[in-house]
Amino acid sequence: MVGLKTEQYKTYIKNILEKYDSYLDKNDPVRNLNIFDDEKGHYCAMDVGWNGTHFVHNCIFHFDVIDGKIWLQANWTDWDVTKDLVEMGVPKSDIVLGFLSPDRRAFDGFAKG
Repeated sequence: MVGLKTEQYKTYIKNILEKYDSYLDKNDPVRNLNIFDDEKGHYCAMDVGWNGTHFVHNCIFHFDVIDGKIWLQANWTDWDVTKDLVEMGVPKSDIVLGFLSPDRRAFDGFAKG
C-alpha cells in the first residue's frame, strides 16, 4: 500500500508544479523549470533566466517524498499548497513542513517528520 500511496503523492506534487507553471507569463524572460526525479522522490520548481542584467536562479517550490510522507522543503509563494494536498486526499499526518525547525513542527498541525 505504501508504494501505491507514494506514487500517488508524486503525481499530486507534479500536478501542483504543473498548475503553478500554467499560471506564469510565458513571455517572461525568466522561465519556470520544473524538475521531477521520480526515482529519488525530489521535485522542484525553479525560476531561471535573465531579468535585465540580473541572472535569476531561484528555487520556488521544493518537495520530497520520504518514507511515505510529502516533505514541503520550500514554498516561496503565497499559495497554500498544503491546503491543495489535503483537498486531494493527503492526510495532514503525511505532510511535513520541512522548512520549519523540528521543535516548531509540534505546533503546526502537520506531521513531525
